[in-house]
Amino acid sequence: MGTPVSGTAGKFTIGGSVVAETLSWSLDLGMDTPEVTPQGVAWQEVIAGLRNWSGGLELNWDMTDAAQSHIQNALLDGTSGSVRFYVDGTHYYSGATVFPTSLGVKTEVSGKAALSVSFRGSGPLVYV
Repeated sequence: MGTPVSGTAGKFTIGGSVVAETLSWSLDLGMDTPEVTPQGVAWQEVIAGLRNWSGGLELNWDMTDAAQSHIQNALLDGTSGSVRFYVDGTHYYSGATVFPTSLGVKTEVSGKAALSVSFRGSGPLVYV
């Protein structure tokens, strides 16, 4: 069994810039499995279909950070960016095109201003 990796080394970049104040990121990889079961058989059959990826970010809100501002502007303008999801200092997932799909701003009387971002990838995602 390998050595567990601490999440403290993780980071998220968009357009080559590190996003400041990142608390966590999540990445979901999926694959469609179209059904091809013919009539008269007892077990469902599927084939490998299109793959997809999506995820999210949880951040301390800071629009003075160029990368956070870039994400907000990408959603407002309908533009995309390239991203990297660093698990540690050298291992990461990389996607050439990602579109922010939602951005939530939250403030609490006894807390901080926070930013929540959801996104969806377009095209392949690679692990380096």
